[in-house]
Amino acid sequence: MSSISDSHRRALAVSLRLIEKRLRSMEVELRHSGNPTKDAIMYRATYDIDDSKKSKMLPLISTMLDEIKQMKNDFGLEPDVERIRSSFSASLSQIWLFLEELRPGKLEAYGHLSSEERARIEPHILKLLKLRNEVEESLHSRTDGGRPGTKKS
Repeated sequence: MSSISDSHRRALAVSLRLIEKRLRSMEVELRHSGNPTKDAIMYRATYDIDDSKKSKMLPLISTMLDEIKQMKNDFGLEPDVERIRSSFSASLSQIWLFLEELRPGKLEAYGHLSSEERARIEPHILKLLKLRNEVEESLHSRTDGGRPGTKKS
């Protein structure tokens, strides 16, 4: 194990974690065996990498991941524990922010909205905010039927 400083060790660990996440995401996409397109509601991803490119890229990505593993071992880097609950909480905070920015009063920053347009948009945004709050409540509710912070009798 190398005797690099803790600051250097942290810098390596953080950057290599981010690189690994990107590589694993690429690997998942390359191994995707479904339709040539992935349709969502507000975006569409097209799988435009042919099989010959995939077959060249997958082993290279695997080799890169092996090299990251070697660096982890050589420099005594600690893996991070990513808590999905925390990630969901952060996503829900961002969703709240985006939805608040879509309220008619904020949308007026992009130009005037008629009262009819406001009346059409607002109910959808309010419904999404309500549902988002319910998702957050579900995430933070206790599984024993009690509310967070309360004791089970």
